[in-house]
Amino acid sequence: MKLAIHDDGKGKSESWEVSLKVELDDYDTPTVNLLSITGYGETKQEAIDEFKKDFKASVEHALKLVESLDANNFEEIMVDCFGNELNKG
Repeated sequence: MKLAIHDDGKGKSESWEVSLKVELDDYDTPTVNLLSITGYGETKQEAIDEFKKDFKASVEHALKLVESLDANNFEEIMVDCFGNELNKG
């Protein structure tokens, strides 16, 4: 996991920003935005089942991220105001 860190250099209350840098590696990577999950199916029950499966996978993914944060198991990267990594070698 990477934490994207940006400092606008103004020294104000919101000058520093820290966010999660997500690098999606495949189509099935669970989202941590629970509001964007949609289940699809040929029947109502299939759509509900698909939603439940994806929702559970996303919550499990989010819990793993919390564990990584709690264990200080993350890489810090400095980014510009657009989220692009600085000093990328």
